[in-house]
Amino acid sequence: TDYMVDKESGPKLIEINTIAVSVLLMASKIKEFHRYSKTFLECEFGIESAKILEQFKENLPINNFVKNFKIAYDLYLRRTSQKMTNSINSNPKILFLIEKENFNMHDIRQIEYGLNSLGIFCLLRSFDDLSKNDQILKIEEKTGKLFVDHHEIAIVYYRTGYNPTDYV
Repeated sequence: TDYMVDKESGPKLIEINTIAVSVLLMASKIKEFHRYSKTFLECEFGIESAKILEQFKENLPINNFVKNFKIAYDLYLRRTSQKMTNSINSNPKILFLIEKENFNMHDIRQIEYGLNSLGIFCLLRSFDDLSKNDQILKIEEKTGKLFVDHHEIAIVYYRTGYNPTDYV
């Protein structure tokens, strides 16, 4: 959640992030930070905190996020009566719809790498990329399947498109 302070009445809630994916990469480092803090406290102040660290479990949110994509991907394959093959080009892809100028690629790449390790490959495209010509984006009328650059798309993952101006 995000807050702003009103001079007269104090903090006001201005935003609720129900899925803040961009922090997944950082969240996986929390236990490492706690381990560092424990060592620092012990070395600098002589504070014993070994039991405290044991209470913190590993947090691997990117792995869980990727697992959820895999579940959705498998559902798509089942719905379209397909099976994964060993050929990268013949399997459906996941389309990451990203900003034209993206400065937040670290988490997107981690998700992409996790999916690639499962044999699921991604295309990263912006709205501008998709609108360059009328051959890039196709919908198969009979099946409703989406194709980008002749690749079948199983999932579209929006990392942009939050503003009406994105669609102009």
